[in-house]
Amino acid sequence: MVDNLGKSSSIYELKDNVKDASVFYQLVTKYLSTNSLNSVCPWLSDMVSIGIDGKKQKTGFVYTPPLPDITTKPLSTFIQVNPNTQAAQRLFKMDVGFFWQTIDSGESCCDNSASSVEYDTENTMSIVYKRIYQECHAMMGVFNRILQEGLDLAGIRLLYPVPEMVNTSLKKPSNFLPQGPAPSDLDILYSIGPVLAIAIRGTYSHSIWLETVGPLDPPLARRTDPNSLCALYGGTSRDECWLFCPRAEARVLTELARWFGGRVPSSGVFQVGIPYMQTDHDFLSGTKSKKSRQFSPENSIESVSVPEERPPAALTATSLSSVFLVLSSWIPPSAVGVILATCQRRGYQLSGVRRLCLNNKKASTIGITPDYWSAFCPGMREQIPVTPGQQPQGSEAMYPVMVLLLQRENAAHNVASLVEACMIQLAYQGVLGDIQRSIDAKLSPLHLFCTVPYSEGLLSVMGGNFSKCSEFQLQTSPGYIMPKLHSNPELEQVVVLLLFSHDIIKTCGLLIGGLLNLMPHSKIPTKPVLSEGLELLGLKWLPHLNFSQANEVTPYEAGDVQWKKSVHAMTKEPVLIVVMRGVNAFIRLQSIFPTHSSYTVDKKTGHLDKLMSSRPEDAYTYTKLFFTDKELYPDPLARPTLAFIPHCRIYEHWQERLTGKDEGTQFESEGCKGESIMEVMSSGPCYITTILVVKPATVAKNFSKILKKVDQEGFQIVGMRFSTITKDVANTLLARSNQVCYFDEQQVEYMTSGPSLCLCLQRENAVKKLLDLIGPSDPKDARQQNQFLWRGVFGIDSEDDAFYGQ
Repeated sequence: MVDNLGKSSSIYELKDNVKDASVFYQLVTKYLSTNSLNSVCPWLSDMVSIGIDGKKQKTGFVYTPPLPDITTKPLSTFIQVNPNTQAAQRLFKMDVGFFWQTIDSGESCCDNSASSVEYDTENTMSIVYKRIYQECHAMMGVFNRILQEGLDLAGIRLLYPVPEMVNTSLKKPSNFLPQGPAPSDLDILYSIGPVLAIAIRGTYSHSIWLETVGPLDPPLARRTDPNSLCALYGGTSRDECWLFCPRAEARVLTELARWFGGRVPSSGVFQVGIPYMQTDHDFLSGTKSKKSRQFSPENSIESVSVPEERPPAALTATSLSSVFLVLSSWIPPSAVGVILATCQRRGYQLSGVRRLCLNNKKASTIGITPDYWSAFCPGMREQIPVTPGQQPQGSEAMYPVMVLLLQRENAAHNVASLVEACMIQLAYQGVLGDIQRSIDAKLSPLHLFCTVPYSEGLLSVMGGNFSKCSEFQLQTSPGYIMPKLHSNPELEQVVVLLLFSHDIIKTCGLLIGGLLNLMPHSKIPTKPVLSEGLELLGLKWLPHLNFSQANEVTPYEAGDVQWKKSVHAMTKEPVLIVVMRGVNAFIRLQSIFPTHSSYTVDKKTGHLDKLMSSRPEDAYTYTKLFFTDKELYPDPLARPTLAFIPHCRIYEHWQERLTGKDEGTQFESEGCKGESIMEVMSSGPCYITTILVVKPATVAKNFSKILKKVDQEGFQIVGMRFSTITKDVANTLLARSNQVCYFDEQQVEYMTSGPSLCLCLQRENAVKKLLDLIGPSDPKDARQQNQFLWRGVFGIDSEDDAFYGQ
């Protein structure tokens, strides 16, 4: 018998047992100790990885997922032979139990059970014929797809089906049946042979596995879904399909009970067993000491303390565990929605999120090697050690990483496939191509993701409780009234969105992706909620609100009928707080609310599910209520108006510093920490000055009209001068312009032909507003675009375009 319970033994541990064992046992032991996976499966070296090219990429970047590392250790490291001749009979003669068995994986889990979101964990199964499981590459392809889809193998049995099971469950492939007279049930069993029953468990496992298997008609599957299992390993016709999967959800439980369930004896009396104890979990998960796990004939199946009245379970589940998923600074915050949606698609429950800046000590503690510090700690400078021999410790990075605390069954086992799925999604959206263009090294998953099992020590290294909020009291006195904050729809506005209820939290990744204008790839295209994405400033998950927080954010007045109900619901359900910024953000965000109000209500429960800040005062209150200024980081790449804001020029070389290409340049700013979001929200209007040059011919004809239009658009004239521009000044101005036609010598001669009017204008958003008003450089194009653009009204041709603005 070959026992694969996860216990390892070397040749030296089995040397004494081999001497007294049978010849067959000695041959098997020698085979396992002298062979590895590469020698047993030489075709593994022929595997190739298929490249993925995103549709949005224009650089031709193709991401090729890395192949799994095949271990070179001998098979005896993973497979152990039991010399007890009675072990196989004793094991396989045991009656199968009626219940699931939950295995304790021994991994730590973050305790958020009071507000956990119950994902739709489903079970499904498949029947595999011998034409597939006798082919090594085909069977590996089936198991590999289970791993790639983030599903767990809950049970596997090799069975000879009885005639009743063949008639009621299995198909009868025509190529398996003997020719001639109608075959008997025994002939059918001999022709079909044993079948492999596979039970699969995971979030949305039934729909995912049906999509993976594809149509049960192999020719149809090859035409419609060539990557499905039926298309790859199916037969030649529908009657010869070698892979069966129940289509109806109601039939899944029937098939699981038929292939994995226990049987009531003829006496009608059976033992349901007793609950599994922690000692049983320790044995099955291998948590005993090394000495106690050392194999000996006495420590065999017979010596395992399994109560006789407890039948073994043929189906297993794994206990919940938590992992940290660290996103490097190279991943733009606009891709957070795609990553969250990918995690939720695979059943990972969000239990916390934090953005923080790392140093080399924290990065090493998390498990990030120095080769990847440039991705997770960009801009970090090494400090001189205080004492000789002390390891230099770098200052904090200038740009933050995002840490997601995720929870699910068997989390650490499936986290590798989760990272690969995130990489594929980023490749489809063109994010990997943009990152690869900005770095010299070849991009790999280790540059972008770091996964580590959850522990209390790592949680303290990352700043402690992710859901902790600062104590903020808005009202300093009973008569305190918060002053009205300034807000201009032409400029960027900070808005806060709160997502409540379990159903919204399950799909919050898709909603956030739609707001950030970056949706995950799927067979059914999904349009973003907004045509132009917002900038993500902060993200926080809370297990629930306390009473003061709920009382502050509820849209109902105290004493209202719905007030008490809403406050009670918000103190019981999890909430995700999203802080975003964008031009005219309040009006744009209201588009996700059907009635254009500031909140929506779940039709089933009547509780709030989405709530937004409808005023700048509400946005400031919500932000101070849940965030500190150090938890909010701007995203310069998601700000289209950044080029028109002079005081934000500190981000001009942001991309170069982020990727480490500009490390030798000295900067006075503090990177992402150089801008205080709280100060921006509470500050008043910020006036910007810009220059408008009215060219000679236009000044003589339309002087008064131009001044009137300037005043009507809200500009203040803070400086005015008539001057004849010299050639040096004209060349300097035209060389800095974005218009190609300005490099013509005729433009220089025209600007220096007479006195021009130079106006210094002041206004909020002055630069962008002025460029939008004057329009394209060619007056003909300006008139076609909008008849009221200034160049279209006062300009004549590309040489006499009336204005210069920059």
